[in-house]
Amino acid sequence: MPEPGEEVPSLSAFAILDPHTIETKVTLVKFKKRCDQDDGVCITDLRVNASLDLPIGRDGLPIFTYGIQSKINMKLNVDNLLEDAYFAEVIIEKTDILDFDTDSSGICKQDEDNSAIIKCHLGNPFEEKDQKMTTLTFTNKEIKANQGSLDFNITATTETDDQNPANNHKFLTAVVESQTDLKLEYTKDKSQYEVSGQVRGECAMEKLEMIGSFVQHNWTVINDGLVEVPEILVTINFPYETMSGKWLLYLTEMPILSGGSSSYCVLPQNSVDVLNLTHPRGKDDNGNVKTCFPRETRRKRREAEVLPTPQAQSKKTLQFKCNSTVSTARCFPIKCYFRNVESKGSTKIVINSRLWNSTFLEDYVDEDVLQIQVQGVVEISNGSYIKEKEPGNDMTLLTMDVYRDFTISPTTPSLQWWIILLAVIGGLLVLILIILCLWKVGFFERHSNCPCGFFERKTMNYKYATVEQKAGRKAKKRQNIHGR
Repeated sequence: MPEPGEEVPSLSAFAILDPHTIETKVTLVKFKKRCDQDDGVCITDLRVNASLDLPIGRDGLPIFTYGIQSKINMKLNVDNLLEDAYFAEVIIEKTDILDFDTDSSGICKQDEDNSAIIKCHLGNPFEEKDQKMTTLTFTNKEIKANQGSLDFNITATTETDDQNPANNHKFLTAVVESQTDLKLEYTKDKSQYEVSGQVRGECAMEKLEMIGSFVQHNWTVINDGLVEVPEILVTINFPYETMSGKWLLYLTEMPILSGGSSSYCVLPQNSVDVLNLTHPRGKDDNGNVKTCFPRETRRKRREAEVLPTPQAQSKKTLQFKCNSTVSTARCFPIKCYFRNVESKGSTKIVINSRLWNSTFLEDYVDEDVLQIQVQGVVEISNGSYIKEKEPGNDMTLLTMDVYRDFTISPTTPSLQWWIILLAVIGGLLVLILIILCLWKVGFFERHSNCPCGFFERKTMNYKYATVEQKAGRKAKKRQNIHGR
């Protein structure tokens, strides 16, 4: 283009269209098709079959296991049941996070504008009674453990009339599943527990040490899997009393937790330090006087029930446990939740309690060994896509062996020194008063000037013979015997 002010160049060297000389010509080109010789119309019937080469789950769906499988193979089979199909192809819409790798026949390509679409060319025409088979491979790109599913929408298309379009379509889905193995283990602070001492009631307990031996149970959950578990739940069935209402284990404090991004426990109301023995008997933190409420009323009501006896393992062994069939102890659940437990990570629960000595000393004297069972169960509470490889190790039983120590017999509490001192002083005062009373009535007086040779005790008013008088009487008796 010339600049403003310059001459307009000559256009004689360029072609100029004359609008009055434009003509429109239409030409119809006919293609000869083998299928239109009889009626002039091609009718086809494409049938699509496809499947994923993955294990089948319980619900009948293919399972893609996160962390174990790295690719997915799809078997594709297309049949033309009728006449030739022109411009026939298969369009596959996949989940975008999968990458298309290759196909075994080389007929499929990824769409240049949309990576989620794969197009497979069947031929032009896709001849009558022909069949196309191929295997497509998709690789793991950014699949996450909580992906949920991988979907494939498969459709066969053609410009030829299809007699049965219903079988042109196939929808496949694979469930993304993660596997882990939660292991529940435990340790005890002692291999066995001994009970001894004296029998005390609830109101006689002034501090935790008076209850009995300290008991500590450590529960550990190990995530032996390849994925992080969003939330796990550990349930400890804690045996706190016998079926007759007497204490077995006395929970002294809330469980101590560690592991996971966050954790907390849920316990029934009035289950931790019921007698408030963490503080010395007297006043609590608020300055209120603590009172004791014995459970005798509740026990009497329970004793009226038909109660199962503890299960005998041997002649001198009894067992206390809680289960769904026959329970020989009463338990309450301790439910502890741990969130975001990472792969190969672990969580811990520490439960501190006291063994109630008086129950074993008073009610189970004839048994040498008593066993207390504590049941622990772990489960995945949030994360339905995660499955357990070995659910058999999700439950375990902790058994405590309790022995009665016969070498230390129950002893009564020793008296205070001032009580003994007062008793001694009181006894001496009573003895002095008795002596004074006897002296007052003349019990200790003796009369040596009695003319008859006798001495009297005014208290008894009785006369005793002297030694000389007794000897004279014996001699007189002997003379009388000889005189006869």
